[in-house]
Amino acid sequence: MKSASNRQRPPDSVQSADDVGAQSLSELRKKFTAPGLWPWVRGGRAAGFTLIEMMIVLVVLTIVGTIAFAGMSRHRFEGAYAEFTDDLAGALVRSRNHAIDFQTRVSVTISAGQLIARNEEPEDNPGDPGTDATEFWAVNRSALEGGLLENEACIRGFMVGVQKDDGDLPEDCLAGEQTITFLPDGSFELAGTDYLDGQGATMVVSDDRTETVYTLIEIFPGGYIRTFDKVSA
Repeated sequence: MKSASNRQRPPDSVQSADDVGAQSLSELRKKFTAPGLWPWVRGGRAAGFTLIEMMIVLVVLTIVGTIAFAGMSRHRFEGAYAEFTDDLAGALVRSRNHAIDFQTRVSVTISAGQLIARNEEPEDNPGDPGTDATEFWAVNRSALEGGLLENEACIRGFMVGVQKDDGDLPEDCLAGEQTITFLPDGSFELAGTDYLDGQGATMVVSDDRTETVYTLIEIFPGGYIRTFDKVSA
């Protein structure tokens, strides 16, 4: 029987599994840390950004931030302008309906930046909710989005008739005040104009940021009120 000391040892040329694994790992490390393989790896060691690389990153971030801010500002303005014109049209509709429902006269006075509706005959209608305050509807441009519309949009005034062409529209914001009065039968009077019953009227609002965009709020003789935008030619 042979003793354990006489067992054959593997030749030196045969490598163990551990040796093979270590060698493979070493070769992979050399391959993946070779100079020039990665732009940010120099001499096999990680390096920081150069000043020029940092400046390029800052410039790109500044450009992206500027574009994003401009888009957000435009979105805020468009939302505030839409709310302003919708509120103006809604106030006209409510004023006319109020005059009919409570058989009273409701006057709507506009200036460049606001609209105020008033009940002209509060004493004649005790059940009228508008009798508690002379002014019971108001739309104010400066109250929207912290005054974002203040220097960029305005009311240009009432005009006699509907379906206006560009050449007929007012060139400037309303300098003073104008008043339209809704009557109990649903008709209306337009003070300070040559308005005749049956002609209709148009309130003109404008967005003057870049190119002028008009919002026309048309009041037809039968009481129908519609709103649409029109880009100046």
